[in-house]
Parts: sequence; C-alpha cells; structure tokens
Amino acid sequence: MTTAGFAAGVSDVRYGELVAHPFLFLYRCIPVQRGSLKLDIVDSSMHIRWEMCCCSCASVRIELEAVPKLSRQPICSWFRLIRDLPIAFLAAFLFHLIPSIIWGAEVSLGSPANHQLMGVVWFVGWPVWFLLFQLLRPWGLYCPGTPDGLGCTGTFIPFASHAHAKAVVEWWAAAADKNGASQAPPPLPPAEFAPRDVACTVVGLAVVIALVANALATAVVIQSCMSRGCCFDNATTLDSCRNTGYPDLYQ
Repeated sequence: MTTAGFAAGVSDVRYGELVAHPFLFLYRCIPVQRGSLKLDIVDSSMHIRWEMCCCSCASVRIELEAVPKLSRQPICSWFRLIRDLPIAFLAAFLFHLIPSIIWGAEVSLGSPANHQLMGVVWFVGWPVWFLLFQLLRPWGLYCPGTPDGLGCTGTFIPFASHAHAKAVVEWWAAAADKNGASQAPPPLPPAEFAPRDVACTVVGLAVVIALVANALATAVVIQSCMSRGCCFDNATTLDSCRNTGYPDLYQ
C-alpha cells in the first residue's frame, strides 16, 4: 500500500478490530476512488486488508507488538518513484501550455527558437513537479522490518489525514496493551477533518481541472492558428502572424 493516502470513513470500531471505507487520495489532495480498509487482531498479530473495486489489493500481517510509527511515506518505494516520473512529465507538459498560450500561439510556435524555449520550460518543469510530488507524500503508519516488496524494508499504510493516521497509531498501541485494549480510541470521523485537509482537496481538484481545461483550450487555439497558416515554426512569418494573425503571403 504505497500509492496514496486514505481519508477517514470509519464505519465500525470495537475491541481488536477497525473497519473503514475511505477515499483513496493521490498526492494527498486529489480524490481517486473509495476503498475498504480493515485492521483486526489475529493470533497476536495485526491483519491489514485493503480492497478496491471489489478486489483485494493488499493483505499483510504484522506483529501486534510492532506498533507502527507515524510518518510520511518513505522515499524508498521504487514503485512510487517510477509512477511519479511519467505523471510529473505530463504535469510539466500541461503546465508549460499556460505560459505558451499567454505568450500567444502565433509567437510560441512561430519560430524554432521560440518553440525550443517552450520545450525548455516543459523539461525544466519535469523535475520540479517530480520533487513537488515527493513533498506531497501521504501521512500514514510505517512498520519497520516488514518488507513490502516495492523497495522498502517496511510496510507503509497510507492515510490522507495526519490526524487520522495519528489516531490509528494510538488505537493500535492501545490494542497492543493488554490492559488498555478495550479502551482503544477510534480514528477521527470525516466530519473532524482539519480545514487544511479540505482546502488541500479543493486546491488539488482546482489545479487538475484548470490544467486540463487550459490544455483543451490551447488545442483549439493552435488548431485555429495552423488553419490560418501560422504556428509552423517559420521565423519568416513570425512578425506577420504576431501582428495580424496571418502569414505574409507576399514575402
């Protein structure tokens, strides 16, 4: 379980068992889909099951005494790093369309030099977005010493909210304490999410919608520009296309 963070959606909490129906978040701010998460005590160990789309995505058993640490997702997961590279590449492409369309399609695609400059903006943005995605690693429970098969020496259980992950750690610690297990605190319900968590989701969705909408609008503008004979990397028509929207047919 190394791809995203879970939002709280606790439906049942009792001694030795926790059941939640959370939303899966990508980069802590973009809701993807709803899943099912269950933690229960089986033979002095914590059995964790994660299901999505009517299929079991992960099932792991960890010693009950090995109370996990509250932390961000480790960087060591090669699966997440490989996933983030193409997504960052796509995000950088969508973002570079913004200065391109502000500059004007006739200018940004009007000469090889201008087109190359836009390419530089794209490829410089690639590592920037990649680093941003690493900063947006979700909070969750990290259990050292239990390899996850994805490059890390421990198993990570993601959550969307720091407060929710902390509450689950406290619940686990209480369940591991034979004297205090029956008083284990339940995780926070969705209504108690911090305003910053809600703001993160709103901003995340707004960024995705804005980038996609701008890309569609840019495609329409470029198609129109090309139909008028501009936007073909022809420096000899750059000034005319920039000033009139049409190439100088007499040049």
